Amino acid sequence: MVILVAPGAVMHTALGVIEFGELDGRELPRTRRIADAFRRAGIFGELTNDIFTFRWSKLLWNAAFNTVTTLTHRTVGEVLGDPEGARLIRTLMEETLAVARADGAKLGPDRIEALLEHSRMNLRALKTSTQQDFDRGGRLEYDALSGGVVRAAQRLGVDVPAMRTVHALMKLLDEHNHPISSRP
Repeated sequence: MVILVAPGAVMHTALGVIEFGELDGRELPRTRRIADAFRRAGIFGELTNDIFTFRWSKLLWNAAFNTVTTLTHRTVGEVLGDPEGARLIRTLMEETLAVARADGAKLGPDRIEALLEHSRMNLRALKTSTQQDFDRGGRLEYDALSGGVVRAAQRLGVDVPAMRTVHALMKLLDEHNHPISSRP
């Protein structure tokens, strides 16, 4: 979990690895230099030969949880503890998985189960980054998350009614807090 503790200062309390790589799966000198720089700096980084699938896997979780926790003002555990909330999260993840697979990502339903189990076991108290942005009055990153899924779904001809709905709600929420007249 990453928490903004002061302007320009964050506290990272979660375990995790920064995965990086080339979209075509090749290992180039620049990716090796990045891996070496991470190692020297003590940053947990892992070079992957399928960053495309990894990005979709990350979006499976973020597009579902960041939107629902922000819209409901609930933690991950509170959302999963509610049967309708858990069902909505699963639906959003299933829609995202359908888009990811249509786009060529090597993911199956087992990835959803693994993410849900990890969330139930390790992320119950988490306030997502989008929810933290909302609480601080900041702009919301919905367009990169739910919007990314919606745009890819349109491009690939995949129906994502639940994701379209939460994307529209997030847009309305963001526009309410940041009217067009006050945008830079």
